[in-house]
Amino acid sequence: MAMALPERLSLEAILAQYCEKRVPLHVRNKVQMAFRIEGSLVTLYEKRPRLYG
Repeated sequence: MAMALPERLSLEAILAQYCEKRVPLHVRNKVQMAFRIEGSLVTLYEKRPRLYG
């Protein structure tokens, strides 16, 4: 079932705010939290720089 546009925008705003609050400012250059919405599936994940080339 597809989500209506206003509902999706509201969900995206909530998730963006959640991800921003989860990572302290002093480590945001090393780790970021992000999300992906695919249909009715929401995936939260961390983004980190590669350790090895």
